[in-house]
Amino acid sequence: MAGRVQGKIAIVTGGGQTPGETIGNGRATAILLAREGAAVIIVDRARESAEETVDMIRGEGGTASAFAADVTVESAVQELISATLREYGALDILHNNVGASLSLGDNTGIDLTEAAYDRSFAVNLKSAWLTSKHAVPALRVQGGSIVNISSMAAWEANPLLAYKTTKAALIALTENFAVAHAADGIRVNAILPGLMNTPMAIEERAARGVPREEVIASRDRRIPLGHKMGTAWDVAYASLFLHSDEAGFITGVSLPVDGARWISRVLRTKPHSTLEVAMSRLPPPVRSSLTPEAQLVWDTIDGPRVAKGGGPSTGPYGVLIRHAALAEQVEALGRALRFRGELDGATRELAILTAGRELGAQFEWYAHEPIARREGVRPEAIELVRAGGASADLQPHERLVVDVVRSLYQTRSVPDGLYQRAISELGEVKLIELVTLAGFYGLIGFLLLGFEVESPAGATFFPSR
Repeated sequence: MAGRVQGKIAIVTGGGQTPGETIGNGRATAILLAREGAAVIIVDRARESAEETVDMIRGEGGTASAFAADVTVESAVQELISATLREYGALDILHNNVGASLSLGDNTGIDLTEAAYDRSFAVNLKSAWLTSKHAVPALRVQGGSIVNISSMAAWEANPLLAYKTTKAALIALTENFAVAHAADGIRVNAILPGLMNTPMAIEERAARGVPREEVIASRDRRIPLGHKMGTAWDVAYASLFLHSDEAGFITGVSLPVDGARWISRVLRTKPHSTLEVAMSRLPPPVRSSLTPEAQLVWDTIDGPRVAKGGGPSTGPYGVLIRHAALAEQVEALGRALRFRGELDGATRELAILTAGRELGAQFEWYAHEPIARREGVRPEAIELVRAGGASADLQPHERLVVDVVRSLYQTRSVPDGLYQRAISELGEVKLIELVTLAGFYGLIGFLLLGFEVESPAGATFFPSR
């Protein structure tokens, strides 16, 4: 379907490019709008970067022009709108793509400086307000579309205060403008990119000393859909749809573009189902080799299932019929919550903390954090898990434990590469013990959340989800 925005005039702010190996959201969106028939004004503080995007568009036969402006300054925004109307005579699309995080000095709430806070709010929020404010009179003439690029950080736990806060506020700004200007025929929507392979996301982290391959692999593992980050083109195609007449009855929407990461958390299944992942990797049991207790389980549950052509249980019962010794440990765990298997204490407690963090079970975290410290879990690892940080910053063994538990909770699976690493380092029984711990303590955390168990007064935890 060619020409989806044919003849429309579009402004794309942040349409230049952060240096890097991939393409950014703004540049990809500008190129795609031009391919679909729009004349595009590329706005960036760096004229040279804007002109690079213009050259790409013109090289494909499209129409574009560059405009250098700091869109955090009202007079610059006013001149941008005036110049657009002088050159093209109309405005149909405003695409607010300006945004940044670490490069602005973003940090946690207690470490963020006042100057970085002000910069972040100017770039990530004020810019969208100013451009929308001054574009509305032109958009009123024949109706039009505004899309604001927010972030899934607005909805998810994120240790960086300014980025999360401004992206959440941008959603509120989107909704406000959508209601205020619906009668004018102006549609206003937001896109919430998740973990994307763009220069802004990757280069800033690689510049901090983490190998690029590790940054990418760590982010890929957290995506349920194909276990791979999205690209700027995913954001661009979502933007094209919202700007086109195909979305003519859609306004005030916040659209996640995140490869199912958010919905996988919202619709998370019961934690004990994480046992299925490791158990399904083991060969089916032979009845004659089972203990009398396990034979009873087999005869009443798994035997009839296998007789009908199905497979043996891979859930909690699977533990009983696969590993008698492990079954005894699980039984003891259920009775006394004092599980002591083959895993060392630090590994065990790091797994439990990660499971609690994935669930947002603050009470469970409060109970186990002091145990984790006593068992020798590094304080730096505890704080990283609490903040939901990238496992690439952990030591190799810590990273393995955290990656396995996170993968189970976020995707209900363990990628083959990670599974092979875990088997190589831990062995079969220890891996299943790790999964059992994560599932059991996750179930406890799930129940505590369901019954709204109160956390002790004065306790400090990670951000709730």
